[in-house]
Amino acid sequence: MTEQAPTPEQVFFADPAMDRMMGMIMALAAEVFVLRSRVRQLDPDQTGGDEAADVDAFVRHLLQPALGERPAADRP
Repeated sequence: MTEQAPTPEQVFFADPAMDRMMGMIMALAAEVFVLRSRVRQLDPDQTGGDEAADVDAFVRHLLQPALGERPAADRP
């Protein structure tokens, strides 16, 4: 059996630690979205909403700090 070379990591930032940190943040964000979606499904008061709009709103909220769009009042 031949060993395959490891797949190279994607590089977005000059510091590889930043790439890994963003990967962790995105993985955690995906988990949070799935959990929120499941809780919404269990809530009898929630009727079927627009999941695409929910995804869009979640991603927009998640990326606000990275894009510099967070209101100044929220900053420490």
